[in-house]
Amino acid sequence: SASDRTALNNEVQQLIAEVNRIANSTQFNGQNILDGSLPTLTFQVGANGGEVVTLSIGTIAGGLTINTVPEVARPVP
Repeated sequence: SASDRTALNNEVQQLIAEVNRIANSTQFNGQNILDGSLPTLTFQVGANGGEVVTLSIGTIAGGLTINTVPEVARPVP
């Protein structure tokens, strides 16, 4: 029904807002890591120089898109 679709849409919009909030506020070592402002993270993983792991994350903020599908016509019994 229309009220169900409205309720579901409201919930999806709240979830999208929460994903964006998390993306914009998640930090590691004082730097935002999910908003696209940090191109790479490099971690020292061994005892010797050069033993590192580099991680590229990109951005998830504002990147969540929900496509709607029009209601499918149902056959009349």
